[in-house]
Amino acid sequence: TDHHQCGRCDHGYYLDDTKCLGYVGRCEHGQDLEQGQRTDHHQCGHCDHGYYLDGDKRCLGYAGNCEHGEPLEQEQRTDHHQCGRCDHGYYLDDTKCLGYVGRCEHGQDLEQGQRTDHHQCGHCDHGYYLDGDKRCLGYAG
Repeated sequence: TDHHQCGRCDHGYYLDDTKCLGYVGRCEHGQDLEQGQRTDHHQCGHCDHGYYLDGDKRCLGYAGNCEHGEPLEQEQRTDHHQCGRCDHGYYLDDTKCLGYVGRCEHGQDLEQGQRTDHHQCGHCDHGYYLDGDKRCLGYAG
């Protein structure tokens, strides 16, 4: 009989026929899990910025859909769907793009894509004029 036969293996190793082999493979987007803690190949202990550790100990990137803007760069993300820049008419609130809102008093609302603040007007009612902040003000009389 061979003196180097195994019946079971230490943590971080698996039985291949009668030999104990270590789980191998590099962690993509992070640091390798210590050998004694591995239960499979390619497992990670810590992830790079912009990635999170899933249940299989793999580093997955946070998803990057940003409604009304562009997503943050991968390495800057700390969660899914974070925005880094917003389309015209929207502003960045933490990591979400929100539209400027509000009604124009004494006129018609400015189109969403042209807004740079809340409550902006595109046209004013008769007797009112559009000021530099796109608000309708009454003529002094």
